[in-house]
Amino acid sequence: MKLVYLVSNGDIFHKAHTGIYRKIRMQAGAFEKLGYDTTLIFFDDMRCYKYELSTGITELAYCANIMKSSVCVFDWLAKINPEYIYIRYRFMENYGVFDFYQKLTSQYANVVCEMPTFPYDDELVDGSLLKENDRLFRPYLKECFKSMVTYNKVDEIYGIPVKAVLVNGVDVEKIPVKKVRKKDGVIKLVGLATMQFWHGYDRVIEGLREYYSDNPTVRVELYLVGEGPESSEYSELVEKYNLQEYIHQIWMVTDKERLNEIFDEMDIAIGSVGIHRLKLESVSPIKAAEYCARGIPFVIDYNDVAIQEGYPYVLKVPENDDYIDINSIVQFYERMDLTKAACEMRKYAEENLTWKKQLKKVIEMCK
Repeated sequence: MKLVYLVSNGDIFHKAHTGIYRKIRMQAGAFEKLGYDTTLIFFDDMRCYKYELSTGITELAYCANIMKSSVCVFDWLAKINPEYIYIRYRFMENYGVFDFYQKLTSQYANVVCEMPTFPYDDELVDGSLLKENDRLFRPYLKECFKSMVTYNKVDEIYGIPVKAVLVNGVDVEKIPVKKVRKKDGVIKLVGLATMQFWHGYDRVIEGLREYYSDNPTVRVELYLVGEGPESSEYSELVEKYNLQEYIHQIWMVTDKERLNEIFDEMDIAIGSVGIHRLKLESVSPIKAAEYCARGIPFVIDYNDVAIQEGYPYVLKVPENDDYIDINSIVQFYERMDLTKAACEMRKYAEENLTWKKQLKKVIEMCK
């Protein structure tokens, strides 16, 4: 059986979208493992790109606008003739996107739309044409899609029933369990991300300022791995508070072996501690699944649908903009058997957090 994964964002290869592209590739690989001959198609108003996972064959076409891109995509779909189409939602920035959705669902029966984040209004700039157009067209989405999947617990999106709540999965077999560092009086924290405001690392920096103002006996260091819109602000805060000795910014790491080495040197991971800024009550960031697979305990400020409530290797901090109490992280670290944590977290990831397990829900909802 054949499946096409559609992504209506041709700029997915930009370095700012590295995490999204990696997630899409993992999802496509999971569909393959579930027995579906999977083709990835990326498109926008300038180009279309097709990649067949089983053969590695690629095809690229340049287009003048979204309407012509749509023609290209439909030509490819006609040749592939898929049983299932899985599409990642694109903001309704113009009528062309809406028109594409209507034509797609009128021609193909099994189309599932993934809403990566909901609600998402706080991710869009107030007063922007994108936000205004999306608000204009979104009430009509129910004319296109009969069902959706998403990553937080909601019953419907714009009047469309949510048939499956997914959690962000990972290719567990491709992520090694970290080595456990001996406790030596230094606690090393790591945050891996494209530095966006909802990760909230400014709260940790502010927390370290408070922590070191009391002359603590335990040394705590923070390593920020990645780059993004907030990177410069973090640098300014580090300099402002004179925390260069304790906070280290490591820019984008693309070498997997180097990334594994960095995690081997760390003790506790910082997940997203600013999710409340997006006004989301429950989500499933992929970082949490990756941290579980690596076997590194972590800190978050939200309800993660992928992690059972009260899970002993996750520290939940308040959902606000106050600084993070570093003493609570020290206590979390000191009461833990890190070797046991690594083993149990890895097992949890293998049993619950693979993309194959998650996307099986999508196939079942279409039957």
